[in-house]
Parts: sequence; C-alpha cells; structure tokens
Amino acid sequence: MTSDKAKSSAAADALKASDRPSDSSGGVPGYLTFGCRLGFTDEGMDVYSSCVAQDGQGKANLPALASSWNFRFVLPEDATPGTLVTITELPQENPQHVVYRFSGKPREALLNLAMRTKFKLDLRLNDQVSMVTLDETRDRLTDISSAPRYRYIRISFPSLRQPWMDTQELDIEHLELKWENQWRAGVFSEYSGRLGPYEALVSASSYASDRSSFPYFAFQRGPQGNIWETAFRTYETTGQYNAIGTPQWLKIDLKDYPIALQGIRLDGGDSKDTNGSEGSPDAFYIEGSQDDLSWTLIKGSLYENVDTTRLSTFEWE
Repeated sequence: MTSDKAKSSAAADALKASDRPSDSSGGVPGYLTFGCRLGFTDEGMDVYSSCVAQDGQGKANLPALASSWNFRFVLPEDATPGTLVTITELPQENPQHVVYRFSGKPREALLNLAMRTKFKLDLRLNDQVSMVTLDETRDRLTDISSAPRYRYIRISFPSLRQPWMDTQELDIEHLELKWENQWRAGVFSEYSGRLGPYEALVSASSYASDRSSFPYFAFQRGPQGNIWETAFRTYETTGQYNAIGTPQWLKIDLKDYPIALQGIRLDGGDSKDTNGSEGSPDAFYIEGSQDDLSWTLIKGSLYENVDTTRLSTFEWE
C-alpha cells in the first residue's frame, strides 16, 4: 500500500505549475496550471490569480480534481501594508480564481509590493490526505505585466464590403475576443454581461432602433436572429462604401480587469448566420483606453480589404 506521504510527494511533483506547458500550447492532461497576472486600474492594481485544471480529455473544473483549495499570498518580510498600501480580496463568483487589489499611492509602491509578494494555491486532491501547494513566481508576473492592457476596447469599422442599398447600415452577427491565449465568447442579457470570467459592458455608436438591433446582439450569434445593426444611412452606396462621417464602432468596457487583446473573431453581414456580403465590414481597427477618453491604436489590429462574410479570425502579437 502506498503511504500518504508518498502520495503527497507524487502529487506535488505532478502539480508543479511553473514548468508545465500552458493550456494554449496543448497542456499536459492530468495537470493543473496556476498563474497570475497584474494590471493597473483606476482604484489601484489588481493581481488576478487563477487555476486551470486539465484531465485526460482536456480541461476540467478544479472541483472535479480537488476536494478543497485555498488561494493565498505571502508578503515579503520587510513589507508594511497599511502604511502606503492596503490589500483587499474582491468578491468573485468563480471559485477557481481570486483577485487581490493593492490600493494606495504612489503607483511605484503598489508595483514594488505586488512584484515581491508570493502567490500560492493550497489544494487537496480527491482521495488524498495531505495538501499540495502551488507557487507562482515573480518572473512570471514580470513577464505578464509588461504587456499593454486596456479597460476599454473599441472596434471601429470605416467601410463595408457591400452596403444594403435601401438602409446603408453595418451588420455584425458574431464577435469573440482573445486574450491570455484564450478565445472568450460573450454572454449578455442586455448591455451588461460577461466575456469569459470578466464582467463587461457593451455600447456602440448607434443601432437600428426601429428593429431593436442592440449592440449586445453582436455577441448572441446570428442563428438566433439577433444581430447588431447600426443606424440607417451610416455608409455610402458608391465608391468604397465608406462610413458617412465618423466610422461606426462597438465598445467593450472590461470594468475592473484590463486586458491585452490578442485577436478577434468576427462575422459580419445579414442575419441568421447567412453568408451574404451586405452590411459586412471589409476594414476595421481596434483601440484601447484606460479612461474612455484617450485612445491608443492596438499594434497589429488595423485590417483593410478583408472578407468577414463568414466567421473570420484575426490575430496579432
């Protein structure tokens, strides 16, 4: 019979996260991957600590592999939180991640403390007696925190592949966003909803109010008969079918969780998942912002002369 100590040692070896491939690179069936990322918000700096479980068929929920678990952090010995920095745990609906908010001034104090804090996950595997601890390293945090992240994402559409001659509007059937090497589909009841694990808000430059073609319909997929249509007469019917005035846009507010956008999946055109070109954009660009006032073009996200009549993938570094 294998002793509890031997079981614990074997489990510890199997669950080291720092030297395991990520889920995006194939992962290793039967392992947990534990990672952190950090990003500044208006209120301070958040450290997002999460765990992804994988079984023999791919991903699995953490509760399927562990009977109990606890996220925690260990401050550096010389840290004096409460003097310049306070740390609070934000409430989360998903038990497989936790968000710690580092608040205070100056920003350098927040970054210094977060970068020297060790983040840990204690868990007990099903049928195991002893706990196993996973550690997140500072090097991983340093690498992730270097990517530019934005709370607000705005996708602008300067021209169409072909307009509807009678209404001259833009149509979007489906939209997904990619960050942290994962594609995130949206679930929206109205203007508020979720993209992956994140709470989000969606808005747009306009919509066809007489058809109730709301902006959040861009995330509800064409077969349901719901698409986002801009207001009528917003695009020309001759030449390159350019936007009349400022290009129409769709904006996503990720609220407390700025992201480094890596790509989008876009399906434009008429309703119910058909592949007609009327109303589909043939050009777009994406900007990011921290305050909804100052916008920065996301490098690599400007596309021209593209076909979006079917679900199309666009990615950049």
